[in-house]
Amino acid sequence: MKNLLMKMCNFSFGSFEEQEIKKFVRFGIIFFLLIGVYWTLRPLKDSIFMQIVGKTFIPFAKTISLILILPILSIYTKILRRFKQKKTFQILIYFYMTVVTLFVLPIFLSQSHIITNKLISNVIGYSWYFTVESFGSIMIALFWGILTDNTDAQDAKKGFALIYFFGQIGGAILPCTITGIPFIFGMKTDIISLLIVMCAMYLIIPTSEKFFEVTSIAYNDETNKKAKFIDGIKLLCSHKYLMGLLLMELSFEFVMTIIDFNFKMLAGTVYSRAELTQYLAKMGASVNALSALIIIFLSNRIQRLFSLKTAILTIPVIVGGVFLYFINTNPFLKTMFILVIIGKAVNYAFRPSFKQLYIPTTPDVHFRLQAWNDVFGSRSAKQLGSVFNMFYSVVGKMKYLMFNKVIGFPLVTIWIATAFYLGKTHEKAINNKKIII
Repeated sequence: MKNLLMKMCNFSFGSFEEQEIKKFVRFGIIFFLLIGVYWTLRPLKDSIFMQIVGKTFIPFAKTISLILILPILSIYTKILRRFKQKKTFQILIYFYMTVVTLFVLPIFLSQSHIITNKLISNVIGYSWYFTVESFGSIMIALFWGILTDNTDAQDAKKGFALIYFFGQIGGAILPCTITGIPFIFGMKTDIISLLIVMCAMYLIIPTSEKFFEVTSIAYNDETNKKAKFIDGIKLLCSHKYLMGLLLMELSFEFVMTIIDFNFKMLAGTVYSRAELTQYLAKMGASVNALSALIIIFLSNRIQRLFSLKTAILTIPVIVGGVFLYFINTNPFLKTMFILVIIGKAVNYAFRPSFKQLYIPTTPDVHFRLQAWNDVFGSRSAKQLGSVFNMFYSVVGKMKYLMFNKVIGFPLVTIWIATAFYLGKTHEKAINNKKIII
C-alpha cells in the first residue's frame, strides 16, 4: 500500500523521500478535514442567510464582515503572541466548534418559522454569516502559515500540490454527503447538517494533535511575542513584492464576489431552504472535484515543466477570462454554475503555486502578513465587489453589468502584470538563495 501511494505521488507531484511523503500526507489529512468542513459550512452560510435574512442583503453582510474582521484579527494576533502556532490552531478549532453548536437551535427555530421576529432573525443570520467567513479566512491562513514556515522551496513544489489535492477531495466529498442527509430523513431544515459538521470539526482536533506531534515543526516564538496587528499593515507597505501578493488576493476575490453574487441571485430564485443548501453544496463539490483533477493532471505539471511564473500567470488569464465572459454575455443559471466552477477550481488548483511565493520571505511575512492578506485583504476585496453588487438593486441589472464592463479589462490587465512580476521576482530570489523581505 505504501509503495502504491509513493508511485502515485511520484507520478502526479514529483519524487518524494519516505519522510517527505509522511509529512505531507499528515498535513494533507488535516487539510482534508479543514477544507471539507469549510466547504460544507459555505453553502450552509449562504443558504441559511438567504432564507432568514434575504438574498439581496448578501452585499451588506460582506460589508459588516469587513468591519468585524478587524477586532477578530487583533484577537488572533494576541493569541499568536501568547501561544505556539499548533496550540493556536487547536484553540481556534475548539472556539469555532463551540460557536457552531450555539447556532444549531436558533437556526432550526428560524428555519421552522418558530422565530418570526425580523430583528432576531437578522441578528442570527448576520452572526452566522460572519462566523463562517472568519473561520475560512483565519483557520486556513494559520494552517498555511505553519506549513510555509516549515517547508523549503524545493519540497514545496511537490508537497503543497499534494496537500491541496487532499483538501480538494475533502471539499468534494463532505459537502454533498453532509448536506444530502436531511433529504434522507425528509427534513426541510439544516439542523442535521449542522450537527454533523460540528462532529467533523471535532475530528480536526485529535488529528492535528497527533500529526503535529510526530511532524517536526519549528516555532518562531520571539516573532510571535513581538507581533502586533498594526505590524501587518506596516509590513505590507514595506515592499512592492508584498503589495503584489495582496493585489493578487484582491483581484481574485473582487472578481469572484461579483460572479458568485449573480450566481446566488439566480439560484435563490429557483431553489429554497434545504434544496438551496444542497444545490450550493453540489456547486462546491464540483469546484473541488475539478480542482483536484487539475492538480493531478495539469497545475503541478505546468510548474515542473515550465516555471512557477507560468503557473501563477494561469490564474489571472483563466479566471479573468471567465469574468470578462460573464460581464459581456449575461448568462443563465446553468452557464453561471459552470463559470463559478471554472473560476474557483482554477484558483484553488494553482493555489499551491501561489503559496510558494511566501517561501523566500521572513517568518514575519509567513504568519502576520499571510494572515492579514487572507483575512483583511480578502474581506476588503469582497467588500469592494459587494459595493458594485449593491448597484444591482439600485440601478438595475443592465447598468450594473455596464459598470462591471468599465473596470473589467483594466483590472484583468493589472492582475496579469502583477502575476508576472511576482513570478519573476520569486524565481530570481530562489535562484540566488536570497530572502526578498
